[in-house]
Amino acid sequence: MTEVPAVRTLLARAFAEDPMFSWVFPEASGRTEALAVFMGLLVEAYEATGQVDVVAADDGAPAAVALWRVVESVEPPPAAVTLPTVGGYLSAVVGPDHAAAVGAGLAETRGHRPEGTHAYLNALGAAPERRGQGYGAAAVRRVTDHADAARIPTHLDTVSPDNVEWYARRGFDVVARYRLGDGPPAWAMTRPPYPG
Repeated sequence: MTEVPAVRTLLARAFAEDPMFSWVFPEASGRTEALAVFMGLLVEAYEATGQVDVVAADDGAPAAVALWRVVESVEPPPAAVTLPTVGGYLSAVVGPDHAAAVGAGLAETRGHRPEGTHAYLNALGAAPERRGQGYGAAAVRRVTDHADAARIPTHLDTVSPDNVEWYARRGFDVVARYRLGDGPPAWAMTRPPYPG
């Protein structure tokens, strides 16, 4: 069982300055707190419909987290049956108009995914003080190892040019560049399965 408070805290700290979440939560003063709740909802959803892979540091604390699932179509995952929902939470925090714009922007990601079954890496974050120590690479390797064993591609979307280079070093290729609605530009990246 995932320790949701520790994982959501790590992810909120990892993505506090991310261009996408600066767009989702435009008020800098409360962004990390709002992001922690958002990430908690994602962690709960991925526990129910996918995988939450936590890489621990030597002291046992979470150092990196990957939220991913095997997707068999481009349809969104099943809707949450508990409250708050991600959409409801966003509407309450940023207002219904901005929440609708964010939802429409995030829906753009589905148009760039591979046809057929693939592993979708929704989020990969490392604790800021642990970056550059190999924990993020270990987390993404867990996803790609599973995809390689299943002989399926791995797909992700990123809004950071630095991440494009980082993922390219791990076998991912840019398959599309697009914009998240009225938000930041994004890159869709796919890695083919490597023979085992």
